[in-house]
Amino acid sequence: MTEEDFIKNNRGINGGQDLPREVLSELYHSIVRNEIKISYDNSSGIVEMTPSRWVGLIYRSQKSSPYIKCDYRPFLDRDMFAIISGPTIAAISAGVFLCSYRVTLLELKVQ
Repeated sequence: MTEEDFIKNNRGINGGQDLPREVLSELYHSIVRNEIKISYDNSSGIVEMTPSRWVGLIYRSQKSSPYIKCDYRPFLDRDMFAIISGPTIAAISAGVFLCSYRVTLLELKVQ
């Protein structure tokens, strides 16, 4: 990639505005001097994802079940309901309140 291509690819990335050309030029030359490399060192446990590994991963994902089976304990249901019921009801009631408030404002505006 040339410097001009790099600058073209990074247009409008600053909240819709271009970064100063000097900044992009300096960044480009920094990357050229110290190329970003992803090394897959087998001693660290990271395995390189080759095309054949991707195919194997896709194949295994198609064979697996769509649901995760877990050791579910029924006595946790009550605790989970107690934890989520309050915030859930508060969120629903806030939505209903805001909706009815907007309807009231629209009715007042129409009259």
